[in-house]
Amino acid sequence: GRARPSNPYSYGLLVERAGQTPEQAELAAEDKEKAVQELRDQVAEVDRKAQMMMEELQDLDRLYSGRKRPVLSQLDDIRAQREELLQEIEMRQSSDEHVDPPGPKCMTWVDGACFGAVCNLAVAANLTCMILAPRHPEFRSEFHIADHAFLAWYCFELSVKFMYHQRTLFLGKLTVVWWNWLDLLIVLSGVLDQWVMHLLVGGSGLPVNTSVLRTFRFLRLFRILRFLKLIRAFLHGDMEWVRSPCFELFMSATIALNAVFMSMELDHEWSGWTYFENTFLVIYVFELSVKMKSSGCYFWVDMENLTWNYLDFFIVSAGVFDMWFLPGIRLFQIEVLGTNEDDAGLDMGNFSELPALMRIFRIFRILRLVRLVKVIPPLYRLLLCVVKAMRAIQWVLVLTLIMLYGGAIFWTTLVGKGLIYKSPEDVPLEVKERFGTVPESLFSLFRIMNGDTDEVHQIFQSEIGKLLFVGFMVLSNWAILAILTSVVSDNMIATSKIVMEEDQRRERAAEYERRVARLQALFREIDRDSSGAISYKEWSHLLKDQGLFMEITEATSMTRRDLEELFACLAVEPSSDPQRSQRNPLSYFSEEASGIEAMERTKTGRHQNVEERIMYYDAFIEHLRDDSLPADKREVLKMMSRLQRLEDRIERRFDDMWSAMRTHFNLSGGGRLPASLGAAAPALENR
Repeated sequence: GRARPSNPYSYGLLVERAGQTPEQAELAAEDKEKAVQELRDQVAEVDRKAQMMMEELQDLDRLYSGRKRPVLSQLDDIRAQREELLQEIEMRQSSDEHVDPPGPKCMTWVDGACFGAVCNLAVAANLTCMILAPRHPEFRSEFHIADHAFLAWYCFELSVKFMYHQRTLFLGKLTVVWWNWLDLLIVLSGVLDQWVMHLLVGGSGLPVNTSVLRTFRFLRLFRILRFLKLIRAFLHGDMEWVRSPCFELFMSATIALNAVFMSMELDHEWSGWTYFENTFLVIYVFELSVKMKSSGCYFWVDMENLTWNYLDFFIVSAGVFDMWFLPGIRLFQIEVLGTNEDDAGLDMGNFSELPALMRIFRIFRILRLVRLVKVIPPLYRLLLCVVKAMRAIQWVLVLTLIMLYGGAIFWTTLVGKGLIYKSPEDVPLEVKERFGTVPESLFSLFRIMNGDTDEVHQIFQSEIGKLLFVGFMVLSNWAILAILTSVVSDNMIATSKIVMEEDQRRERAAEYERRVARLQALFREIDRDSSGAISYKEWSHLLKDQGLFMEITEATSMTRRDLEELFACLAVEPSSDPQRSQRNPLSYFSEEASGIEAMERTKTGRHQNVEERIMYYDAFIEHLRDDSLPADKREVLKMMSRLQRLEDRIERRFDDMWSAMRTHFNLSGGGRLPASLGAAAPALENR
């Protein structure tokens, strides 16, 4: 019934090449089409199964999204509760009784975080312009316009706050409203200084008393107090986010970038490096302030980070003194006191070298690179090994010093004083300069010890001098340096092993915590009655469910057989005292609950098999903690003792049962064991 090709010649040629008749070729084509159709059907079946699996995945997503929804809702409630508690803390710190502002509710944004952040940024920008203005007099007009813009913003800020808080802005508890009075004083001083004084002097042309001008100039001092607003925001802000890994990564990147800029600053002269230095200093001051705020007095006694805390404090303090304090004094003298720029500056008197000393101390900023090493565990481990190895070579250094000191006396006596020569006048001048005194001999021998033989060319003219050189080289280079190398190597190997074991212990603890979290979520999933225990039925369901089984095998790294054996070991009988079962999950090994009790239950018909046992999953999780630890001798002895007690009790129980059986059969008159016991009867008789 299939249609042949339209070209009979090509069809016949194909048939002839295949060596088949037309009917055979047609049948082969039909078989081929059937085979292709079967493969297509199989592909369709696979697609159908894939579609079913996709639908099952979607169902699981919907199921677990529904299960996650209550947890997410609880998490949102907890976060909202945290925010409420923080607000309550802030209100209690600000006032004993919080009163809602009497202003319109539509202006609640005035006390919002966004408006506060914008105000703080404006203050920071204003302070930056105040610092840059004396250094760039060519932009005086631009800075003047910026000052007026900032003052207008402060007036707007104070106005909207007054509209919202009204009388409560300035009337209330002193510890609260004094910040607002300070804002008002700063704004009024700015208005008098920048606007009223400009109208009196520049606009009206009226003569003004010099004392009045000085008074208005003194009002500029209040502009500097605007940084107190930043301090207020810092003291009342929540700085918990600085403990996050993201902030640590940001500080590491800042330190690395600062190191790059330090090298570029040394190689390339540019006036713009000052701005980068101030930016980095602001970041470091902020970090140090946050640490001191969060740690409190513990910051100064934290033994783990004591060295770095003090080093950070002195480095940052030196930077603040050099880059902010001294220029701030100069700015105060120019802006407030009206001092000429050439005469402005701090007269240090007897401490005139202090600024230079502070600049030298700032070189230790490069030590912050060690913090970058802490981010990379292998490098940090190597650094710890080097530090601890250096502590171990102190006695080798003492031995080296003693050897060099004794050698210096010996060489000064023989070489410097000319005892190896015929007369003291034959000592070369160069030898006298290098070995004439003990300190010079000590330094020369140290150079010889490190391979600098230029010191002893003149001594080679004497045979005794050659022997002295050979003896000293053998003693110093071959002996002392070999000892030093071996001590450093051994201590680095030992320290590296200790550090690696500590890292492994922390990794195991972290891995255990992750496994515990996964297992607790898994057990809560199958523990329908929330009893804290898993029955044999629930455990079987877990092993049969492919998804749950894969989850528990990944969390425990156990096979199915291991899991079944572990359940059999940890499963206990349901008890009215769950804590007893959790406290002693291996109770069938103990003397209180051994195989004897199982025999008695069997005897009384109250035996419970493994299907009636339960496993407290806290005991299962606790078992995982000790699973990877090797059994020590004490644990093995405990197990042997328990097994011995179990064997003794079984023996006693067996003897009691045997006595009871003998008594029973003797009383029945036979005196012989029944033949139904089969081959076991002779053995029992012999016993």
